[in-house]
Amino acid sequence: MILTRQRRLGSILDVKGITAGENRNLARLLMERARELVNSINRVAGEAILYLSECANMWMLFGRPSEEDVDRMLMHGFSSVGDLSRLVMRLEKEMEVMV
Repeated sequence: MILTRQRRLGSILDVKGITAGENRNLARLLMERARELVNSINRVAGEAILYLSECANMWMLFGRPSEEDVDRMLMHGFSSVGDLSRLVMRLEKEMEVMV
């Protein structure tokens, strides 16, 4: 399996030579990482400001800027390696800003 970042071509993660089983495993690992990052961000913020929801092979990231605001969808995508890697990268950037 070869993983390369190709931002200028528009894809965040290009996976070559990967089987369907490896693809599912990588997607599962990326979702676990996304959940960990959401929990870390909420812990640093001191309140639950982000929510990650999964349904029918899709995920949705919701955020609440303050207690008075309603939840807003910040990102959404399929449970694919490409979409989940985009989510993880955005959450990692957010974590860097908060720390």
